[in-house]
Amino acid sequence: MKSREMISDREKAHGDVKRDLLKSVVAYAATGLLGAAVAYGATVLGRLPSRALTILPAGIHILEGPVVSCADTEFIEGRVNPYVDPEVKLPPCGVLLSKSQAGDLVQGLGAAQQFYRSERIQYFQSALARLATIEKASPPDPKLKSGVLAAIGDLEFISKGAPDGLDGPTLLKWAQTRVQGVLTDVTSEFERIKAILAKLQGGDAQARHTEFYFVVTNASDVEFYISTACNVRQGASNVGLVLEKVDRDDVLSAALVYAPMLPGRGKLLKYTPRDEKQVTTLLSSKEPVTLACALASGNTIETKKFDPTPFVARESTFASR
Repeated sequence: MKSREMISDREKAHGDVKRDLLKSVVAYAATGLLGAAVAYGATVLGRLPSRALTILPAGIHILEGPVVSCADTEFIEGRVNPYVDPEVKLPPCGVLLSKSQAGDLVQGLGAAQQFYRSERIQYFQSALARLATIEKASPPDPKLKSGVLAAIGDLEFISKGAPDGLDGPTLLKWAQTRVQGVLTDVTSEFERIKAILAKLQGGDAQARHTEFYFVVTNASDVEFYISTACNVRQGASNVGLVLEKVDRDDVLSAALVYAPMLPGRGKLLKYTPRDEKQVTTLLSSKEPVTLACALASGNTIETKKFDPTPFVARESTFASR
């Protein structure tokens, strides 16, 4: 009887140990699962764009300078280049010129201007002066006619076109009218060259191009995609910007909807405005601005409000005088 009681006590004690061990295992497992859940939650939170992605303003570059109109390039190509050597190198028309483009055009037009002055205008002025002298002297007809032809002899195109059969006074009047007409046209071309040069060297901006630079840093271990079309917000106003470069790589914004932000990387983004006039108005205000970009997930990442004034750097592309 006593032996049975001892066996029962041992079984009871063994059962208590098993229950305690099971409780310990369950408690340990629960602690591990809780730790894993906390670690996973921290990782997920770290991946949230509000924590992982940051956008900071890096600079606003404003280029102001000259534009050569398409009408002016057509004039140079059709009326100036046929007479000068070397020909004036023509940049694209209707767009803001770079410093080098403006400088090259000024150099070419300056040489053309000197050519017009010495090789075209001077010859017509000299011919008119000789004709005026002949008219004042009033020589007899045969001598008058030969004198007129000699006076316009250096003007190959006009002298070859002199009509036959005219008497001296009539030929004189024809030559004076013809030479004066060409001189008027050439002088007008000379003045137009002068006006184009003034625009290329002027101080008043004819065109403006603004470039926005922002640094995006991805502290996450996953890749995010930022829309290539973002907005600068200022109060109730929104100005559209288009992503042009990521670091040094061009972005084909018409074909690419989102730009990747790699894990653990920072990138320099270059934006250009859709409407330059809107940007001019925006930057003339003292109100702070914000850049906001959509993510592929539908969320939005944006900078904090900042005063753009300290970030603005201006550059003139006008050619030196």
